[in-house]
Amino acid sequence: MESYRTIPDMLLGCAHDDRERALNDRVTGAWKSLSSSELVRRVSGLAVALDERMPAPGGCVGVLSPPSASWVVSDMAIMLSGSVSVPFFIDFSETHFEYKVENTGMTTLFVLGTEPWSRFLPFAERFQWIITDQPVGNVPNAISMDELCDEGTARLVDDPALIQRLADRISPDDLAAIIYTSGSTGMPKGVELTHGNLISQLRDIAPLFARAEDGGRAISLLPVAHSFERMVIYLYLAQGMDIYFVDDIGNLGPLMQEVRPTMMAVVPRLLEKIYNQIREKVAALSGPRGWIARWALRRANRNEKRVPLDSLADRLVGGKIRAVFGGSLRAVIVGGAHMPEPLNRFFTRAGIPIYEGYGLTESAPVICVNHLGQSRIGTVGCPLASVEIALTNEGEVLARGPNIMRGYHHQPVETARVIDSDGWLHTGDLGRIDEEGYLTIMARKKEMFKTSTGETIFPGPVEQDLCRSARIETACIIAESRKHVACLLFLSPSAAVLPAADLRQEIEAHIRQVNTDLDHWEKIHAYALLPEVPSVANGELTPTLKIRRHVVEEHYRELIERLYDETEWTEKPHEFEIGHC
Repeated sequence: MESYRTIPDMLLGCAHDDRERALNDRVTGAWKSLSSSELVRRVSGLAVALDERMPAPGGCVGVLSPPSASWVVSDMAIMLSGSVSVPFFIDFSETHFEYKVENTGMTTLFVLGTEPWSRFLPFAERFQWIITDQPVGNVPNAISMDELCDEGTARLVDDPALIQRLADRISPDDLAAIIYTSGSTGMPKGVELTHGNLISQLRDIAPLFARAEDGGRAISLLPVAHSFERMVIYLYLAQGMDIYFVDDIGNLGPLMQEVRPTMMAVVPRLLEKIYNQIREKVAALSGPRGWIARWALRRANRNEKRVPLDSLADRLVGGKIRAVFGGSLRAVIVGGAHMPEPLNRFFTRAGIPIYEGYGLTESAPVICVNHLGQSRIGTVGCPLASVEIALTNEGEVLARGPNIMRGYHHQPVETARVIDSDGWLHTGDLGRIDEEGYLTIMARKKEMFKTSTGETIFPGPVEQDLCRSARIETACIIAESRKHVACLLFLSPSAAVLPAADLRQEIEAHIRQVNTDLDHWEKIHAYALLPEVPSVANGELTPTLKIRRHVVEEHYRELIERLYDETEWTEKPHEFEIGHC
């Protein structure tokens, strides 16, 4: 790892560790595999062909593709050619898509997969070159990815040293990628990450997650256009792990059974859903077995010492939970949002090795991470070896190191706003650092509400508590400049099976339970039940499933006003109210 200067250096190193199933796509119910040697061959051929078509090194090339082997090939080929990789989410906003194309000045784009191709076609005339794995039809500026690869491969037959010359001309200070933030407000900002930024991450992270003797198997289920999953993909490649791409998140359970992954990266919401499914199954068990299973669930959520009966509980519950994940996990890296401490403790006690980390796209992305031998539930771990962290007087987390972005693309003022003259990145997160260096994230500075009475509300923890109900898919707290707290509760599919009166009763009981742990100004006074859950497609969620508050509040503006209209309250104004969906 120390010898790698750039991402292409890392890729070319994969050629010496030939694996038949390096990258694996799910195609019509079976795995289609790409070997590590074929990966390097395809990347090399594409890089040579791209280099001939790009006017000069350093230009931007986009990738519009679902997670797949082809995404990895495209991304790596772009960087090896000396160009800058710009990933797009496949469920893109047309406005954001056009903005990114304009902001980067790109004229070349990879479009891979049937769905992305159909969505992209209205924009085809904007590009000089469109590289695709789809039938090009009557799109004159489109070219087959396979044909381009073959073209470059033929050049390498005559000049095999060409690929090393391409790699050698790339410097650690050169741009590798521009990744646009999926921020909760405003237009996205293009984060400029150099090869040095990305390689520093691999050098720091790889020693913390030692590879299995056989290399191991990773299952990839998050969008690879996001910096979190992108970095773990690079880690898997550097560690010589076979990568299996999930084609449909709904198939995750059976695919984990089939692949038996040794490592995976997830966002907390996925684990919350798995936990709720486990809890529903346990609730249906009868007799002594059901009693012990429910007791085991309660204990797993608490920080208590083990007792002899825990061994029986582990056989009844823990073993089955490990089997859900395939039974071979060595590490589950959790990022993208804070993981509730009880949820972390539950899976850890069940034998699922959870390691929560923290970072931002602007930090390439990892700043801190828990790992084997150095892990503390409730924290996001200690900083990476080459990264420093500090706190401002108001508790904002600062980070400095070789992983910090070069800046926002074409936005020097915004760059200066978040990176100060001493090189500290101002993360926008509030946190605390304990005496052993573990960081705990408290809240986003921007997600700190002030009620009209001047009280402070941090919505994140309350929303996480609300989502512990199996009936609630997503919760959104409303409190800024309001006289009290209200919330929008988006219902899960399981809520549809209950009669309306029973659902109201269950939801209100859950809210009362949540309220018992809150200060009086934090307590929820009104709520609305909504059947249509937020999604990335409707703009209410970011690609990492964080809620875009300003979008949700705008979509439900009239309903929110009704929650604060006392004329619509029940006869007991401090009881809970059902909003009209």
